[in-house]
Amino acid sequence: MNGETILWIVLAVVAVLIVAAVITLFARSARKRRLASRRAQAQETRERAESSTPTVQRREAEADEASARARQARAVAETKDAEARRAEAEAREVEAQAAEHREHADRGQQEIHEQLQRADELDPDVETRSRPGRHRQQPGDTDAGPASKPPAEPPAEPLPKPPPEPPPPEPPARP
Repeated sequence: MNGETILWIVLAVVAVLIVAAVITLFARSARKRRLASRRAQAQETRERAESSTPTVQRREAEADEASARARQARAVAETKDAEARRAEAEAREVEAQAAEHREHADRGQQEIHEQLQRADELDPDVETRSRPGRHRQQPGDTDAGPASKPPAEPPAEPLPKPPPEPPPPEPPARP
């Protein structure tokens, strides 16, 4: 090997080392730019997240308020339902009492009717099946016959409608 070949080999090695150093520098600077870009992107994402925090907190508060209103409405509905059940039970109780009173009244009417029949059977002036030709005198009857009722009044005629009001006069036209 002669000196010139060695020189070319050394120059080639130096050139390769320079090219490798340049490539390494470009790679490092590209990597630094990528890292800086990712750091900036991460920072922007954090800032967006922090700026969204009040909105999210407000929405959470609104959701909590809506839940509280729903619980309150449910409690009111349950209270009204309980009141309705109590009112229904009370209505059934009052109906049962009314039925009992009606039954007592019916028994009382039956007793009165039986007493009147017995009185009619005892009274010689009242016609019964066993004594035809006599009639029972009703309240309001006189010797002349049943009490007369006053004649019913004829229905009143409807009042005539008042005439419609005339329209207001129109204002005079301006020249």
